[in-house]
Amino acid sequence: MKHVVGQHLDPIAIQAGKTMDIGYCECPLIKKALQKYGIGNANLPMGLVIATAKLVEYHWVPNQLNGH
Repeated sequence: MKHVVGQHLDPIAIQAGKTMDIGYCECPLIKKALQKYGIGNANLPMGLVIATAKLVEYHWVPNQLNGH
């Protein structure tokens, strides 16, 4: 398959997952980072846009499972 490089000029949104194993929040490093921003298990931003970014270039990587 041909290697494809492209450009995307519009902003993209980064979305938090809709579900998560809350047990990860008990990891001391993650817990400390969440607490720094006042986030706890009850108010995790699930399924929400949490950031935007400007993607300036991408490289197409073919899916090895189905060839696309």
